[in-house]
Amino acid sequence: MKKIISAAFIFMGLFMSQYSLAGVGAFIVSIDSKAVNEVYGGLKWTLGSGSKVPEVVVGHRKTNVDLVVSLSPLNYLKIDIDELSLDGVNGHDISFSINLEELKLSAIRAKYFDGNASTQNELSVGWDIRKGVFIGAGFGAAHSTIGVDYSLRSSDTQSAFSPYITLNSLEKTSLKFGENWTGTCRHDLQVGSDYPLVKREYDSGYYCWVDLP
Repeated sequence: MKKIISAAFIFMGLFMSQYSLAGVGAFIVSIDSKAVNEVYGGLKWTLGSGSKVPEVVVGHRKTNVDLVVSLSPLNYLKIDIDELSLDGVNGHDISFSINLEELKLSAIRAKYFDGNASTQNELSVGWDIRKGVFIGAGFGAAHSTIGVDYSLRSSDTQSAFSPYITLNSLEKTSLKFGENWTGTCRHDLQVGSDYPLVKREYDSGYYCWVDLP
């Protein structure tokens, strides 16, 4: 999701007297969030199943981030890391569960999640080799998920519910330059000239130099 942070960073003539106001134009900074794909693993315990042996979970997750940006007009060519923050996290996930006692596939799950950097609500649908099609809801955080599945094929309401706990390798979502966000800047008088943001070596900020025409 690309966000045009400012189309009004006008470098006024009082700062550069050799340019007229009409000839200076504006500096435009664009911040672009990027989806992140990752493979993860985990262990899942189904409560009330009668087995203490966890299932192995292997999955693939695609995570989108929404950014909030508050740039200072006085620092139009640099971005400090505290001027960027996560507004939300969402995405989808598909995973496979493997029964360690029988060494075979036990379930397939597709999931949608939405929340913030620390916690997400989850909705899922899947197929269990013993119980058939199920729907589920859960709550995810860093390295863990708790949830409950409901089997649509079960005739007994009580046995249809399967609460579970999963420990996994998924970390808390954080802003990572070049991985889930990037940016460019340009001068509006230079057509087709986009300059990438570059990490500053001496602190945690980023800068982008634009040559005036």
